[in-house]
Amino acid sequence: MIGPQPRDPGKRPVPVKDCVTCIHLARLRERASTAGDGSAVTDANVRLRRHQGEEHR
Repeated sequence: MIGPQPRDPGKRPVPVKDCVTCIHLARLRERASTAGDGSAVTDANVRLRRHQGEEHR
């Protein structure tokens, strides 16, 4: 059985305009990126994708 195709993990999710949670997670990602913390960048991307899948579909 073939399920849904995964999103491209290399693409950064784009925050939804005027969504406080999206903006917060994108800011966390940017701070982590500036600090050179790749693990935290990945975590923020995962959280942002999960949030968007639950709230913006």
